[in-house]
Amino acid sequence: MGRFLAKKSLMGMEIKQQMNLIAGEYLLLKTPKATQQGISDLKSLSEVEFAEPNFIYQTSAAPTDPLYGKLWGLRNTGSNEPKSDGSRAISGVEGADIAVEAAWGLNKGSRKVVI
Repeated sequence: MGRFLAKKSLMGMEIKQQMNLIAGEYLLLKTPKATQQGISDLKSLSEVEFAEPNFIYQTSAAPTDPLYGKLWGLRNTGSNEPKSDGSRAISGVEGADIAVEAAWGLNKGSRKVVI
């Protein structure tokens, strides 16, 4: 690891996050170069098993249904409060949902599918 750290410093890269895993070490690096050039530089090092960009995806497929926010099973923000017995509210848990917006970002289905 020491040789790699010296080499990444020469490339101008900065460690943003480091995790020691069973299979080895995972590093999130910031490079001053263009993404593809930084990846190519890393792949050329014998200490690097793989290098890939840190893709950040954002969904833009949320429905316009005015009651969508009440469907906590689809998107739970923690502020919605499903009723357990009709009188007592239980706070939601942020992220305790099926992550449907991420799925909608990949595929919205087809009218050709009949169920």
